[in-house]
Amino acid sequence: GVLYSIEAASSSTSSAAEEEGSSGVQHREAETGRSRAIEWAQRAVMASPWEETHWTALAQASR
Repeated sequence: GVLYSIEAASSSTSSAAEEEGSSGVQHREAETGRSRAIEWAQRAVMASPWEETHWTALAQASR
């Protein structure tokens, strides 16, 4: 689903930032950004009849 796609993308960016030695402030900002992205995705899913296959294809294309 879309939330899985966002979680997967966010966790990979977060771990990359941590490897570069990001500060706690940057990490908190990343967490806030992820929360907002998930909220936006949930609203989009509720407002639109997008199929899960669309998000699966999107997730595969972004890898």
